[in-house]
Parts: sequence; C-alpha cells; structure tokens
Amino acid sequence: MIFMDYAKILSTGRIIPLEITGGGKPFKELSEQTDSIGNDVFFLYSRNKFDNPFQKADEALYQFRYNLAMRDLSGLSAWAEIFPETVESREMEMGETSPAEGFVPITYRVLPGTPLEIIVRDWLPKSGFYLPVEDSENGYRFFKQRTLIPEKTVSFVERAKAEEAFRTFGLPLKQMSGFVRLNDYRDDRRYYVSRIFNPDASLGRFYVDAEALPSHLGLYGVASRPAKPFDPEKDRIIMEA
Repeated sequence: MIFMDYAKILSTGRIIPLEITGGGKPFKELSEQTDSIGNDVFFLYSRNKFDNPFQKADEALYQFRYNLAMRDLSGLSAWAEIFPETVESREMEMGETSPAEGFVPITYRVLPGTPLEIIVRDWLPKSGFYLPVEDSENGYRFFKQRTLIPEKTVSFVERAKAEEAFRTFGLPLKQMSGFVRLNDYRDDRRYYVSRIFNPDASLGRFYVDAEALPSHLGLYGVASRPAKPFDPEKDRIIMEA
C-alpha cells in the first residue's frame, strides 16, 4: 500500500505532509504546487521544543542526503523547501513610521492568486538570528501570525544574545536559525519565501530566506510539500499538535 505521512494542526484542522517533492522545477512551480504555508510548517516543526515526528522527518531527510553526499562525494546534503508566499515592496502609509532602524516596508502574500490569499502589510526586520518571544497560548513563538516574518532578530554576530533567548525558553541551541532578506525590494518584483535546512553551514535547520526569484530552479534538494488531498485509506496522520 502506498501512503504518505501527515501532521495535523488541531486548532485549524490543517493537514501538512511530511514529504517534499518536485526538485528541479522553477521556484514558481514549486510554490504553486504546495498549499503548506511556512507558519504552519514551522508550528509543527517547533512543537514540544522541537522534539516531535515532524522535526525528526526533516532531520532524517538531511541525514539521508548527507549519507548520499558522503558516498558520492557530492557535498550536497542540505535541502530547502519553497512556500506559497511572496514578498514585495510597498509604499509607507501616511503617518506610518518604521518600528526600528533598518526595517523594510513590504507586502507579504500567503497563497497568492488563490481564493485563500492573505495579504499582510508589514515590516521585515534586519537579517540575523530570529528569536523566540513569549506567547500566552503556545508558550513561545518566533513569527508573526500566518507568516514567516520574525517577531525579533539579532545580528548574526550577536550569537550570544540568540543563545540567551533560547535558554530562557528552554529550547535547544542547535535549533537556532537565521533569517535573511534583501536590503531593498523596490524593483517591482515579487520574491519567494523559502527555508533551508543546512546546519553544517551554520545556517541552521530552519533558515528563512525571503529573496528567491520565481525564475530560480529548484536544484540540489530544493522542492516543496505537495498539495495532495489526504486519503484515509492510504495515508496516515502520525502527529497532532
């Protein structure tokens, strides 16, 4: 029997596959083939302080690619996934001010071009490690609702501050990851949002990248989670959170 493993978010009923597919396609196609949004993926990935089947599946994919890389001497153990999310420039509204120095005003689209599209007008913080902040419902959170816009970042050279924040919430330091964005989005183009799993390059296991162009190809382990309907006769839910 052919099956696919899924994880379910109890509060919304959303079901997310653990598998990523479609490597080799342009980022635009990878983004359009998935309905698994980044915030949902990270929610599952980070449950129980990053100790759960979803995170273990991501880790296993990296280890599988690592073993292949060692055998073939290809060095291509990292992998990445594209989300159905884009970032583009926007004009500041009258009376609007930047939250802090170095923030960039953007329009963030989730599931763009679909009936479920969510449009968020917000600011991207500076590139750096993204930090956990207190959350009354889940204990901690890293991103703004329905997006992968970090609540807070510190510079990559301020690693000690990131480690302190993780220790405050009792989170494993190996799960520290970065966020990177352009300094300027004012070129009338939309950029795709992705995450990279590459701990050996100090990028982290959920390194958020908001600077991918639609024309880029999903080579070397870049894919996305397929929008395949759950089949209760062939598929299984192995995690609920």
